[in-house]
Amino acid sequence: MTYQSERDEFLAAFGREFPNASRDVAAALLRAATGSQRYNEIASSIVVGARELARLEKREANRMLRVVGMLAMIGAKLIDGGDPRGFPFLIACPSGRTYDFGGRGLGVPGRGLPARCFQ
Repeated sequence: MTYQSERDEFLAAFGREFPNASRDVAAALLRAATGSQRYNEIASSIVVGARELARLEKREANRMLRVVGMLAMIGAKLIDGGDPRGFPFLIACPSGRTYDFGGRGLGVPGRGLPARCFQ
């Protein structure tokens, strides 16, 4: 499945689950998911120096704080994915419905790094 189709499915499900939430929140979640996806891929696949890794970890921690704050504003809870092969994070839906294969919540897709980064 392409990122665009995953994004479209997320936006549709997000609109159903959180009808009072702004579309700006959904867009911000998608941007944060892309950043988190890239962090997960770098942390698990690319050798970086200690200083660079510390900088990346700090950015990821700040990103996650922003995401938790956004979700709290709309009455949702974050489920951390943390796996570069899947969704960077998932949202627990108020309806209890799940949209991922693991039955955990609504996955927020992230755009990963291009393949040339791993060559």
